[in-house]
Order: sequence, then C-alpha cells, then structure tokens
Amino acid sequence: MKKIISFVLISALLIAFAGCGRVEPTVFTFEGTEVSMKEFNIFYMQQIAAAEQSLGEEAAKEYWETEAEDGKTNLDVLKETAYNELLNLYVTAKMAEKSGFTYDSEVLQFASSIKNQMTGGSTETFLNLCKTDSVSLDRVARMIAIREKMNQLLISDGVIDLSEPSLKNHFENKYFKAHHILFTTVDSATNEPLSEEEIASKKAKAEEALKKVKAGTNFITYANEVSEDPGKEQSPEGYVFGEGEMVKEFEDTVKGLEINGISDIVETSYGYHIIKRLPLSYEKDVEAVGGADAFYQTAASDFITDYINANVGEWKKEFNIVENKAVVDALKL
Repeated sequence: MKKIISFVLISALLIAFAGCGRVEPTVFTFEGTEVSMKEFNIFYMQQIAAAEQSLGEEAAKEYWETEAEDGKTNLDVLKETAYNELLNLYVTAKMAEKSGFTYDSEVLQFASSIKNQMTGGSTETFLNLCKTDSVSLDRVARMIAIREKMNQLLISDGVIDLSEPSLKNHFENKYFKAHHILFTTVDSATNEPLSEEEIASKKAKAEEALKKVKAGTNFITYANEVSEDPGKEQSPEGYVFGEGEMVKEFEDTVKGLEINGISDIVETSYGYHIIKRLPLSYEKDVEAVGGADAFYQTAASDFITDYINANVGEWKKEFNIVENKAVVDALKL
C-alpha cells in the first residue's frame, strides 16, 4: 500500500523563511554576487507549505521535528537539501555559460515557462507563500532554463547514456515488485484501530494464510481471493514501486527477500501482511510507472542528477564562493 504523503516534484522547486521590511541575510556569495535568503526561500518554503497542506499544521510540525538520519531531523535535511540545490544551481548555470550558452530569446522564453510552472500562474500568491520577490524568482527561473539547455546537450552529445540497455538496467535497479496478502487492523472509514478481539482474529487469519502459501498455494491467486488490500483490483499482478513509496516495514521486507521469496507476517500501520517479492521486467512492468516514454524522462533526469552530483564538487573549485550556511542552520519552524 503506497504512502499517502507526496510532495511537489518539480526540479528546483523547494522553499524557506523571510521577513518583511528588512535586509535579507546573505546565504552565500557567488563570484561577488550576494545571494539572499529570498532565493533560498524558493527552495524551502514550498515544502513547508506543502507538508502543512497535506498533513495539517500540527502533524507537519511533528514530521519536520522527526529524526531522519544521523541525528538530523527532517527539517535539517530539508534545509541542507534546499541550500545545496540553490548553490548547485548557481554552479551549473555558470558552467552552462562557460560552455557557450547565453540568455538568448529561446532561453528567456523557456525561463518564462518555468516560472509559470513554478507559480501555477499566480505569481503574487507564490511570492507571498515563499516570502520571496519577483527579482529572485526571475533569476532562479533563468538559471534553471540555461541549465536545462546544457542538460539537453549532455543528452544529444551522448554524455548521458539513454540507450535501451541503460534504461532497462536503470529500471531494474530503481524499482521493486511485490504482491502481498493484507489483513487490515484499522477501520477503513475512520482509520481508527479495530478492537483487540478483531485484531486477534486478523492475526489468526494471517497465520493461516502464511501456512497455506508456505505449503505451496499459488500466492497471487490466493492473495487476490483473501487479501483485504483495497488496491488489489488495480494491481492484481502486484505493485511496482521505488524507494520511499511504500511504508518502511513493507519496503524493508521486500529488499530483504530473494526473488520469489515469501516473508513471514509483517505488521504495519495498515495491518498484517504476507509479502512475496516478484521478478521485475522492464518490458512487462514499465507500464506500471507510466510507460516507456514517461520512464525515459525519469531516467534522463536521474542520470543528469547523478552526472551533476559526480562533477559539481570539481566545478565549484572554478568559482569564488563564500558560504554562510549558519543563517540557514539557524532557521526554526
């Protein structure tokens, strides 16, 4: 069962904090240009707002305060991600200029399109939401546009390998496939836990189902007969999913299984699961993620991101950058 939470996924659209009527602090200086908090806001506040809209204010606050990794909270990770995205945008845009790209009419037209995508056509609402201004928004949109021109060259020149074998390999490394039998322990209407007696009954059903599939009962046929997963009719052959799309217990179990392996009973917030990991085929399963054309775009974005991440450290050495991460680290909700 896929997670309910999902955030807006337009490249370089994350967002942050800023006040009114005062000089914005500088987050870094790039080749003598001071980059203010208003540009950082375009890579931070939108995620804060999206979480509040999706979860509600209190639940979103709890989410940002939850530990994510290495003692960092989700908010710490967001701040670091937003800061690096902005800094890397400056670096890659300047590298595009050094490669010969200019802010010609085509790039400027593309920048206007990017800005419309970012704002949803309502610039004033976006500026207020992100606590930024039109100058910062225009600058970010132009840099994204010129970077995208460089990205297109990376593909056309073959620096980024988008051949069929490369796409197939990426698909089979990016996604997992699994089917499961679920006995729910929450009320489908209220999402409240069932009574102790009902939960005990569901556990007994799961134990009986586990015995049957371990004894050789056809897993998929049986799952489609007895599973209480509301999504089984839409995915009768199983789920295809990537990192972070399933609840953690489900994803971790699938990763730990061999192909065609069957788990023991796995408990999640949804109930009791018995999971079978299935073989993944690019030819057969790419339709589950939107089809070959959509996956081509996903793969291209992934490969370009990997290429930039592998090179941006060296690219930074070509520029005079004075960082001031302290102003970002000090941000509070």
